[in-house]
Amino acid sequence: MKSKLIAFGLAIAALPAFAQEGSISYSKSAFSKFHSIPANARMDAGSQIQKVQQHFPGMNVTLDKLSGNFTDIFGVALSIPGATIQDKAQYCFINHLADFGVNGGEWEIAAESASPKASFIRYTQKINGHPVVFSKLNFKFANDGKLIRLQMKNYGTPATGLTPAMSAEDARIAAVNDVSGVAISESSVEQDWYWFPVPAHNGYDLRPAYAFDIKGQGKDIPVELKGYVDAVSGAVLYRFNTVKETVTQTVKGSVYKQNPTLPATLEPLANLKVTIGGSDYYTDTAGLLNDATLVTPITATMKLEGRWSTVNAIASGGVTPNFQNIISTNGLVYTFPTTAPSDDRHVNAYYHVNRVHEFMKSFYPTFTYMDFALPTNVDVSGSCNAFYNGSSINFYEAGGGCNSFANCGDIIYHEYGHGISDNFYSWQGAGTIFNGALNEGNSDIWGISITHDPVLGKGSTPFGGIIRRYDLLPKVYPQNIIGEVHNDGEIIAGAWWDVAVNINSVDTMSMLFTDTYYDTPDGPDGTEGDVYHQVLISALQSDDNDNNLSNGTPHFSQIINAFARHGIYLLSDAALTHTEIANPSANTAITINASLTLSTPAFFQSLMLQYRQRGGQWDTVAMTNTSGNNYTAQIPAQTEGTIMDYYFAVYDNTGALNATFPVNYKPSVSLAIVTIPYQFGVGLDAKTAIDFESSLSGWTIGNAPGDNAFAGIWIQAKPVGSYISSAQGMIPVQPNIDHTLGATGKCLVTGNAVNTSSSLGMADVDNGKTSVITPVFDLTGFTEPIIEYWRWYSNNAGSNPGEDYWAVYIKDSAATPWILSVDYTRQTDNQWRRRIFKTKDFLPNSEKIALKFQAQDLGQGSVVEAAVDDIVIYDKAVINGVNDVNALKASIYPNPANEAIQIRLSKAATGVVLISDMTGRQVLRSDFVNSSFHSINTSNIAPGSYLVTVRTGKLLQLHKIVIAH
Repeated sequence: MKSKLIAFGLAIAALPAFAQEGSISYSKSAFSKFHSIPANARMDAGSQIQKVQQHFPGMNVTLDKLSGNFTDIFGVALSIPGATIQDKAQYCFINHLADFGVNGGEWEIAAESASPKASFIRYTQKINGHPVVFSKLNFKFANDGKLIRLQMKNYGTPATGLTPAMSAEDARIAAVNDVSGVAISESSVEQDWYWFPVPAHNGYDLRPAYAFDIKGQGKDIPVELKGYVDAVSGAVLYRFNTVKETVTQTVKGSVYKQNPTLPATLEPLANLKVTIGGSDYYTDTAGLLNDATLVTPITATMKLEGRWSTVNAIASGGVTPNFQNIISTNGLVYTFPTTAPSDDRHVNAYYHVNRVHEFMKSFYPTFTYMDFALPTNVDVSGSCNAFYNGSSINFYEAGGGCNSFANCGDIIYHEYGHGISDNFYSWQGAGTIFNGALNEGNSDIWGISITHDPVLGKGSTPFGGIIRRYDLLPKVYPQNIIGEVHNDGEIIAGAWWDVAVNINSVDTMSMLFTDTYYDTPDGPDGTEGDVYHQVLISALQSDDNDNNLSNGTPHFSQIINAFARHGIYLLSDAALTHTEIANPSANTAITINASLTLSTPAFFQSLMLQYRQRGGQWDTVAMTNTSGNNYTAQIPAQTEGTIMDYYFAVYDNTGALNATFPVNYKPSVSLAIVTIPYQFGVGLDAKTAIDFESSLSGWTIGNAPGDNAFAGIWIQAKPVGSYISSAQGMIPVQPNIDHTLGATGKCLVTGNAVNTSSSLGMADVDNGKTSVITPVFDLTGFTEPIIEYWRWYSNNAGSNPGEDYWAVYIKDSAATPWILSVDYTRQTDNQWRRRIFKTKDFLPNSEKIALKFQAQDLGQGSVVEAAVDDIVIYDKAVINGVNDVNALKASIYPNPANEAIQIRLSKAATGVVLISDMTGRQVLRSDFVNSSFHSINTSNIAPGSYLVTVRTGKLLQLHKIVIAH
């Protein structure tokens, strides 16, 4: 499981669509969409943080969001008894880690190493003799012997008696059968098995799994697939493609030192092998061959082979270009020929491999795993790509609209960077970089560190195309995560480039970047949020000069702000819970409560409530901590008919915004790509309410004009939930409850699968649009008509996430065109959320209006689900005084009723609802406390006519209803 083959995976800007391996993904991960999994264990964070403080006083901690175990402890340096780092680690096992459920007998030393600033000892876990995939326990000690960091990936214990139910050969066959688009030439499986952690609702399930290796030819490049098969079910749990990308004479070559858009220059060919009389000599770093024992004239063989690179001209049969040279006079310059079988791209490739190797050695002088003549294959059959395969780097010939990438120095640095990453991690005992996005991002930074240019791949085409650039709009976690390693790697690479910009030094950034390698940050594909946070802490520790992060570092704010620009925060695991408030009454201050959980409170500055009247400017109020994780603030009293928006903002101790809630809401970003803020209306009188529990009249539900979806057509029904993970409840895609009654209630929903165990895409919207059109709502006589509905929308599952839109339209009944603006987004919001608006904001003069709710699937592989519930039409309440009964009047609906009736008050109150038959006999009583909405189950009441009495402190109301089943 250690060889590495990594494609450059190019996404060329300003080019036609190339057939590149970067657009083809063979990856599969049980951790897919890990960033979307709710932080189920976070409510226990307080006790875990307290325990860390007891054992490691003054240090900060981050927690695993599923298991609640610590994953990273860092901050101030602590003295640990012991003469060696092994002694110190064993002391921690016995005296500290046992209290966290760590069994020291299960952890084996993987490696010890040292950097100029620290010493490291790394452990991996075995349970009953079987390794746990992704497990790690890393200790980092400062040069004075103090503990400065402790990282752990501990996935718990397996179920008792769990062992493989299939043979290794059966697992190999299952792995092969799961692969498509590859001409397989070879497949194998390890006979012994592993424990593989699968994310579950409250932690991880450790599954017995076999490791497999499949080799073959993909669409454009070779593939070497490695992964794990569940040894019980035969399901592929994880898969990744390891194809990622003293005679004195001076020898020079014509090379593109910067990029092919600039003229070539003669540059020294360092470390080049020169064969004279059967003996090998090498040029120095200036390209100078100098040996006093040799006498001119003399014949030498000049070959594009040296200490760190051997160039192979694949189109010429794989020969290494070589030429005879008679050295007749000392002090001359020999220019390496570019005649067949040589070419400028062969010389260029040799030069830049040497350049990146020497650059790397300037940071890692004792690292020897890349100190060999790396085969450098030029003019490989194909076009528009390059790759590294663990033993060579390979550059396709020109064609398909591309130049040969062997002419682009930064592409060569990128491919060589994959070798540095994987071999350095192996040197440190970490095996390899599992996270493909980090691997890709790091490779870009190796290139940028040498060129000092944020634009990669200049000259990759004859007409000015580039590969990637980092000086424009940033890619941000998690909004821009799509599950493709090259795209997702741009997030971390962009953060490093912005560090260089903020510090005003690429060289200083490079020093910090290369030092983070000693911490071996990593994690499975899908856990980029955790991995990038590890990198941030490593960057700060690399910058630190006193082993105490609590007092900052020399470039603390520059680093923090650079990573924050890409959504990587100190408080990245902040979790906030908030229940959207009921529509409040007018002229009374509005209390907003929330609970905020932080695993690193030392970096926390404030929780702010941002609010505004719809369409106005945002106001800010600091929330007050009342106890524990609980915060409160008030929005000033508002008048009747006001619509309010609000959200929460978390700031770290540099004043940087770290998180907003609702998650993925940002006020400065187009509403087409973010979700809606929290919102409510003030002083409203409910006039009409539709809860979808009863039959509807005048509605068009699915198959509306213009609809063309093949599946996932709207229906009125109890929703059947669907989930990304097999562990139900982890990442809901379609709701399993309605908004009104929960598990028993109905709503509008885009199709239902057979049950919650059905495949994810069984009943989602497919290949088109599906719509619901309401009947015409007559708003004649309304002072300020306001419409509210609750919606659910998900489009981030499947292979084309975040591309399809949720749209809600409005129109005048007499008009033809629908107006699009009520609700329009492609941001998943997979929970019940309120949307409320004034109709006059869209149709100022209309009294008869209709709505259209539309979900669509226009991209291949998307999984799109939507739902709507509880449409309420309000008017602005007219309140003359506190005793105005009309203003307090309850809305009681539907009538006739079937399974439930709803009681909606104009403001929250405490009271009782009585249902009596026409003789006055009470058949049901239901109390409510401080609520403006109350639902009563009437499914067990016999059909007939009844009186409903609603009694609060200021209201006594009788209402006749009919119950008809």
